Amino acid sequence: MDSAIGLSTMLAIGPANFRAMLDGFHQMDEHFRTAPFESNLARDPGLLTVWYTNSSLRKPWQYYRMSSI
Repeated sequence: MDSAIGLSTMLAIGPANFRAMLDGFHQMDEHFRTAPFESNLARDPGLLTVWYTNSSLRKPWQYYRMSSI
């Protein structure tokens, strides 16, 4: 969010909301860095990405797209 997309996002949502969004990003980064593996919220999506990438040629989002057709 420190590029042109960050500026346009800040202009769209306002400086206070942009700061709140960045604080949320920071909180999630800290949670990922410090939480035990068993209670880490980023664990499951990360492991699923590794699983899908290593087990087939499809990307994880392609499974969702195929299942909703």
